Amino acid sequence: RDRVVTGDSGGEVRIWDVAGARLERTLKSPADARRVELDPSGRFLATAPASLTMPPRSLFLFDLHAPRSAEPAPLLNPEVNVGLNSMTFSPGGSWLATLSYGSPVTLWNVAGWRSTVLGRQKPPLTAVAFTHDGRLVSTSDAGVVEVWPLSAAAGDGVREIWSRAGAMVGGVLDVDGRGRSAVVCERFAARVLFVPLDGSPASTHQFEAAPGGAPALLGAHVDPAGRRLAVGYHDMVNPAATSIRVLDLATGAERSLDTHARGEAPCEKKGEFCEGAAESVWLPDGRLVTDGDAGLRVWDLETGTSRQLRPCRKMANDAIRLLATADSRTVVRLDPVGATGDTSALTAFDLPTRTTREIASHGNELLCFARDARGSTLVTGGWDGVVRVGPLTGEEPHLLFGHTSPVESVAVSPDGRTIASACDDGTIRLWPMPDLSKPPLHTLPHEELLAKLKSLTNLRAVRNPSSDTGWKIEVGPFPGWTKVPQWQP
Repeated sequence: RDRVVTGDSGGEVRIWDVAGARLERTLKSPADARRVELDPSGRFLATAPASLTMPPRSLFLFDLHAPRSAEPAPLLNPEVNVGLNSMTFSPGGSWLATLSYGSPVTLWNVAGWRSTVLGRQKPPLTAVAFTHDGRLVSTSDAGVVEVWPLSAAAGDGVREIWSRAGAMVGGVLDVDGRGRSAVVCERFAARVLFVPLDGSPASTHQFEAAPGGAPALLGAHVDPAGRRLAVGYHDMVNPAATSIRVLDLATGAERSLDTHARGEAPCEKKGEFCEGAAESVWLPDGRLVTDGDAGLRVWDLETGTSRQLRPCRKMANDAIRLLATADSRTVVRLDPVGATGDTSALTAFDLPTRTTREIASHGNELLCFARDARGSTLVTGGWDGVVRVGPLTGEEPHLLFGHTSPVESVAVSPDGRTIASACDDGTIRLWPMPDLSKPPLHTLPHEELLAKLKSLTNLRAVRNPSSDTGWKIEVGPFPGWTKVPQWQP
């Protein structure tokens, strides 16, 4: 009653504040948007073509409570459909009804659980990290660092805070202890960038390189107090220079921790690519732990010495990743997939008992992982495009489908309610955290699963010898729902 919505054939949608006689917001639909409908609550907006035919992926749903950079969700209509006759929202705004010429009414559960495409960043090696106040930072090897406000009230949307064409800054991303700067590495320039989130000029630290060396920075991690930065320094020409560099963020003083095997049996032969290589992680209690060619070690940074907690484990490549639980008790190691056909390994090491357990429930095609602030939930991203979310104790995870390419980075918001994921297809998605108190759908017994699926939909896959696939979708009577289901469309 107080807003008017208009759309045009180019997909531009305008929301007007009638009382104030002003343009409130402009949206962009990927398709013809001459048919528009706003739900009574003012949250959802549907757009569709005003033509005799409705091509696939031409019916879109905007969530006006989502971040302003978010893309509309396509409502998956058949490949080719006749034009839309009408569409309308239910009084509560939870349902959208659409009616096409000669077709039955279709009901869409628009308030259901779903992921949101927050936006896109040119790959490869797109990485995401949350700030302490709940904003999202992203970067990639396209040489761009961006900040994504996650509130619908933030009118400025995504902001580019640093860029240099072709700079190799993807995959290595953290946020400083005060939440004021993104910490990124120019991997093959041995340089760390501190990029203020307010858009101020970035500062840099150039690590000293051995003459003729070819350094690569493989990880950058700020300690819990925000005073020090640990960076994996790998020299591909001069392996003797490979180390963990620790940078004092207040003074700029740099020191080197020798991560070669000294007195213990190494896993890498002398001169091999991974000789001396190690990854680091800060425990929440402030200690530094490394894992690599010299095994899993805990360091005394006052003396620069370490003690081995576990012998080394052979690395498929030098890109292992570590995270620590909130109680400083467990270090989780991921040996990610390096290429098609490889397998990943995910293990958890308990520091007090010095025992290792395998986490096999997330599969063996993993590329990245993260945990929530409490340290009880593990989130992984896979080569298969699936995001998996489950207890760190290793039970079956929930499966989040939506990405179409390998997932390169995942992160969990400080409040634990939102997951962010970055994919090799260039999309950055936001997901509501699943309810881990309920079993994942795919773990239900066969008969219970079939009964559950039949209660959710009136669509059935039936055999059809004349079809190219041997199957067709048959529409049956709508069963009705006692309780509206929540699912990932």
